[in-house]
Amino acid sequence: MKDMDDNEKAQAEWITVEKLAGLPERLELLAADIVAHFEKRLKSLDGKGMIVCMSRKIAVDLYDQIVKIRPEWHSDDPKKGFIKVIMTGSAADPANFQPHIYNDAVKTEIENRMKDPNDPMKLVIVCDMWLTGFDVPSLHTMYMDKPIRAHNLIQAISRVNRVFTGKTAGLVVDYIGMARALEQAVRDYTQGGGRGDVAADIKRAYELLQSYMDVCRAFLKGFDYSHFETEAYDLVPLAWDYILAHASNRETAQKDFCDNVLAAQKAYGLCQSLPEAAKLTDELAFFGLIRSAMNKKINTAHKLKDWKSILDTLVSQAVITAKPIDIFEAAGMDKPNLSLVDEQFLDKIKQMPQKNLAAELLKRLLEGKIKSQFKLNLPQLRKFSEKLKETVNKYNNGSLQTSQVIEELLTLAKEMNAAVKQGENLGLSEKELAFYNALEENESAVRELGDDVLKQIAQELTNYLRKSVKVDWSKRESVKAQIMLHVKRILRKYNYPPDQRQAATERVLEQAELISDELVK
Repeated sequence: MKDMDDNEKAQAEWITVEKLAGLPERLELLAADIVAHFEKRLKSLDGKGMIVCMSRKIAVDLYDQIVKIRPEWHSDDPKKGFIKVIMTGSAADPANFQPHIYNDAVKTEIENRMKDPNDPMKLVIVCDMWLTGFDVPSLHTMYMDKPIRAHNLIQAISRVNRVFTGKTAGLVVDYIGMARALEQAVRDYTQGGGRGDVAADIKRAYELLQSYMDVCRAFLKGFDYSHFETEAYDLVPLAWDYILAHASNRETAQKDFCDNVLAAQKAYGLCQSLPEAAKLTDELAFFGLIRSAMNKKINTAHKLKDWKSILDTLVSQAVITAKPIDIFEAAGMDKPNLSLVDEQFLDKIKQMPQKNLAAELLKRLLEGKIKSQFKLNLPQLRKFSEKLKETVNKYNNGSLQTSQVIEELLTLAKEMNAAVKQGENLGLSEKELAFYNALEENESAVRELGDDVLKQIAQELTNYLRKSVKVDWSKRESVKAQIMLHVKRILRKYNYPPDQRQAATERVLEQAELISDELVK
């Protein structure tokens, strides 16, 4: 029958292609190319890779060739190793298949390793398994060495297009000539007689890449970063400082630089197969390193034991450098190891030669400190947030010179240190201090009543609210009204200025809402 003849013909063609694909000399070259490409790929984007082979024999043989080049990637332990083969099999299979045949429990362990972006297993070789219905968001590269058609092809390459942090696009490396099959699959999948010229799109992406790279270079015009391939670690703070120093608006300049770097990275992801695009890899990586530093926030909301490393470092992984970049360290400064903003550390920032970067680091340090230290103290949170915003606005508008803004930020940091110590000096708990600060916003109350009376009010308010506040109390108007009346009675009891009692009561209730979860503990 004609159908049988066609099937037999297709099967014979498959067998021929499989034999050619599995030639030892070809697999040796294929392994070398994959190793070189994937290692370079990991430098620009950490994540996972998948190799798709025509048969189990080719998968096993390719594995052997790869670990011959990188023996450290191999491990007999399923819980260890950089690369694994995932395939079906049984005890009847050849001896060299057996190390790659696992029971269901072990396969699940390996699957979980693949899905964990932090697991050292980065590369997997498959034949049929994991090509559909297997989601690994950090999978960014697929090496296709197997003919696949129609919807199976669409599903397979969709594995690399899942959204993941830092991943602008997935990459499929075609070793078997699947371009025509992909073109047909897209036509069938969209039912629209697919249009578009892939080659023209890649060329356009490269043109965009060049354009965005030129914009990024313009930000650094006059700054010598020609040694970025070997000195990226040292150049990042200098380049950042240069951009800040030559910007008419520092916030806008940083955002524009970051936006253009991101756009360049996206364009690069579409055209990186072009030799001319590959030449831009390291320079783009350097720009990406600066962008990463600019986008980092200093998060100080860590437990005390974690502060000894830094008030959260400005860290990013570079393409060009093997070690993480800590902006403070790169700027030649030791890290603070105190829960307060260490004044010796502040003095070192003041002495930094890169004054614009010093101002930026101070701003970020204080932003993080305000959010973490005063998250349960609304008056102090507002007070220091407003002061910082006012200072930064004056700096960005040119009302303050760099040296002046550094002085103002240092003064603000010292005020924050004093505020942190205030509770200890007054003998108040963190919650009591929050209510004390809500009451002392009224200067006349401070003058008339003094610290001792305000302390008593704060302590009585805290004790009362701890007993009275229940879950969702602020959403129940009757309960809220009752609490408000009692707060007013306490204020009246201590002769809190009558004309300020309503405002003080509102501040107390607002503070109570903020820390209600803490009060009911």
